[in-house]
Amino acid sequence: SIPSTPKTLSSINPPLAPTLIALYRSLPATSNMSWKASLSRHLPVLRFFGCPKSPASRGLMGWYEKNYEELKHLNPTMPLLLRCSDNASPAITTELSFTTSHLLTYMLQNNKFQNPDGSPNQ
Repeated sequence: SIPSTPKTLSSINPPLAPTLIALYRSLPATSNMSWKASLSRHLPVLRFFGCPKSPASRGLMGWYEKNYEELKHLNPTMPLLLRCSDNASPAITTELSFTTSHLLTYMLQNNKFQNPDGSPNQ
């Protein structure tokens, strides 16, 4: 069985684990769906890049192989693309449709412009 908790993501390459965990935490909490099932509601595509011969890509390639069937079953219309090439750095990418205006609005609404002491940044 494949665990569906974000703790399993830490077994991926260390630089990629924080990115995937951040993605997991950014998804809204759902009562009947795992985070894997809600991916296609929030992302149009997931692209995995890696080198099949490189030890640096071993974690990403293993995670993809272990989770592809479940992800595809839960998100049948979402493209899950694996791009392999020699000397490719392991990476996961997607497409997001937000603008700088969306980002600034989010940051203002969530008080992201703060000093370390919590006071508003000028």
